[in-house]
Amino acid sequence: RRPAELLDAPPALRSIVVWGQKPAVVKYVVDGDTIGVLMDWGGATYAFETVRLRNVWAPEKSIPEGMSAAAHLTLLLPVGEHVVVTPYGLDRYDRIVADVTV
Repeated sequence: RRPAELLDAPPALRSIVVWGQKPAVVKYVVDGDTIGVLMDWGGATYAFETVRLRNVWAPEKSIPEGMSAAAHLTLLLPVGEHVVVTPYGLDRYDRIVADVTV
């Protein structure tokens, strides 16, 4: 799923191996603080990634406020939107924690 350079890297180095601003296309919204993207890792390497928005905390979709948060994020980042992802590392669920800009 991730480029070989990232998979083969020791965990302590994963946050610096291929990070930097990466172009991506939004493919789906998971909830109010997580999206799925097709990310361009460079060198003709593309991968579907789950991105957790840095410094954003939204309720889970199992409650009404969570559904509202997901709907709002869908308006801000609709499917097909071209974005720039600036990764900062991985969370405990192996999602990329990043800033996302349009």
